[in-house]
Amino acid sequence: MKYFMRLFYDSKHKLPPLKTAAIVLSLVVVCTQIGLGTDKFRSYLTAIDIVDGTVAVNADYEPQIGTVKLVLTDGEPSENIKVLVNGEEYCNFDEREKVIEIKMQSVIEVLNDSQKNIAVTTDSFSDNITATLNNGNVVVEDIAVLSRVVFK
Repeated sequence: MKYFMRLFYDSKHKLPPLKTAAIVLSLVVVCTQIGLGTDKFRSYLTAIDIVDGTVAVNADYEPQIGTVKLVLTDGEPSENIKVLVNGEEYCNFDEREKVIEIKMQSVIEVLNDSQKNIAVTTDSFSDNITATLNNGNVVVEDIAVLSRVVFK
């Protein structure tokens, strides 16, 4: 431990070891924050763009695309029934069957603004995705989560 503390002790400026450690740590944090401001370095450090399904303009990575088939098992299709992917409106459920395209990890929900109860199920998935959560036949009164999918 004494050798570790010697690393942070500056005999020339007589700085206490804790002040030196705090200064070094602060410089590391500032440099990291500056690095996270650039797309290339951020993707190197975190890979968060790949998880979110977004890719920087200059990146070589191409996101995978998968399909999920949703079927309206009870009720009538309507413009007031919406499919949400990751909380954002994807399309209206105006047909009995809807095939939606997703990229990367996604949560699929149905928002029912009509006055009638409906039931929706996830019928099939493309070969390159796995459902980590599949609620089966879901009765939707207001909003309900159908499935969460990830790529293999």
